[in-house]
Amino acid sequence: TADRIVAGVPANTQRSYREAWQQFTQWCTAAGRQPLPTTGATLADFTAYLCDHNKAPTTIAHRMAVISAQNQAHGYPALGKEVTKGANLALRGYRRVRADTAQRTKEAPPITRDRLRAMSAACNLGTLAGKRDRLLLVIGWALAGRRSELAALRVEEVRVTDDELEILIRSSKTDKDSDGETVGVPAGEHVDTDPVGLLNNWLTALGDVGGDPTAGYLFRATTRHDRLYRYGRLSGEATNAVVRRAAVRAGLPNAHLYTAHSLRAGFATQASADGIPMSIWA
Repeated sequence: TADRIVAGVPANTQRSYREAWQQFTQWCTAAGRQPLPTTGATLADFTAYLCDHNKAPTTIAHRMAVISAQNQAHGYPALGKEVTKGANLALRGYRRVRADTAQRTKEAPPITRDRLRAMSAACNLGTLAGKRDRLLLVIGWALAGRRSELAALRVEEVRVTDDELEILIRSSKTDKDSDGETVGVPAGEHVDTDPVGLLNNWLTALGDVGGDPTAGYLFRATTRHDRLYRYGRLSGEATNAVVRRAAVRAGLPNAHLYTAHSLRAGFATQASADGIPMSIWA
């Protein structure tokens, strides 16, 4: 039962919990504090420490929640109002200061259809990575996919039927129970943005270098020498890097701001410009 409970928590969430608790215990060691049971003074001082290091308020609130959960996991009571009062007041004041001094966050620019074509055309098709990157850009845009969904996509979950792709998204941020959803991606008219043709090119290239084009992660990691990490996949951060490099190669303004979210935002922007109702693709 314990194993199944753990399996019910997404891997990214488990990792963030471990990292949060490790940060707290390391701070306690350096400050000469006892992590368990956590006192109000210790929690307030740790919160102030995070504020001093300009951590986002949501990050600080997450750290507090993890500390409370760890107290319960070790047989101590959850941190009640009296214990968290000082920390919450410190966080409230920090939020006010940030609100007064904050500048508008630079958002990832949306990738419109024209930008997508420019970025795809700029990929180096003489390399394995270039073929992969072009497919990732086009599928990511057509799916309005999150970077985690793209990184987790497997070859077995992509089928070519009647000149379109049927892509199974097994799990997503909004699909907590992993019911899965099949999304149709039609073939494109332009060679640089045709997902069917680009998929065939990428799978052929995989087979040519000894990779399995019938199973495994769709977007495989490559070395700096353009060799295949046979069992590796692109991470979420590596997916961001693919988009950013393509924007730089295409000479787009503010290319350094582009991330994988630009694909998702760009699809929505283009859909709106084309007069497609949000309910059709959301």
